Amino acid sequence: MGAFANRVTKYLEGIDHVNVGICAECADCDTVDKSEEEMEEIYATGDEGFFSWHPCECCGSTLGGQRYAAHGFIHTPTGDQLIHLDVCEDCVMFIEYGDEPESR
Repeated sequence: MGAFANRVTKYLEGIDHVNVGICAECADCDTVDKSEEEMEEIYATGDEGFFSWHPCECCGSTLGGQRYAAHGFIHTPTGDQLIHLDVCEDCVMFIEYGDEPESR
């Protein structure tokens, strides 16, 4: 496992079932209380991401770049809690395909 994968593993410690993309149950994705037609349009266009200087919430990269929605679950005594993460493009590729960036 490379340095990038180690960093992601550290940042995601305690978070399970991380998936990339918008979520119908997430207020941060602005999808709560949308009609079925609105949700179909949102899912059809997908997550186009947004530019941000904020660190990636998956690997901690402080480089500016596109951020995309991702979600995971934190296990608590009262049940699982859905959390929203804004992740960089490298983390999208790592989460979805296991691909590490070539240099970092």
